[in-house]
Amino acid sequence: MGTAGLVSFYDGNVHLVSICSRFDSYPSSLGLKLKTILNNGNVIIRNGYFFDDKIPVHFNGIGCLAAYVVGKLKGDNIGNYYIVPPTLNDYEYFYSFSNKKAKLYLSVTAFNQLVFDDLFEKFDPSKSVFDSENKFIKNSYF
Repeated sequence: MGTAGLVSFYDGNVHLVSICSRFDSYPSSLGLKLKTILNNGNVIIRNGYFFDDKIPVHFNGIGCLAAYVVGKLKGDNIGNYYIVPPTLNDYEYFYSFSNKKAKLYLSVTAFNQLVFDDLFEKFDPSKSVFDSENKFIKNSYF
């Protein structure tokens, strides 16, 4: 069995969508993919857009951003990524995205321990430390 993770998107307190990853969900894999997909966190989220706005920098709300991430993670592949209800808890990693004042925030929980909670652009997937079986041991954020 792989290292499972759940990526969720919230607009305020409203849950929009969750997608699960069935393997390689630790920050140096899934976290790095999320950073790459979302322009290293250099994104602008606003209500509306201008004709010269371009993804992956500009998004017309957190729902637009969530749809983009889901599509990029899933791609054209069968398996690994699935849309699931947020109530499932059989994951080692939880990535929760939200927007506040046009900025993207991320909270990451690893093995029931909060390892990151700040602006997504500050998230560094290499700061969490794992053992030889990719089990979380500590992080250098706190």
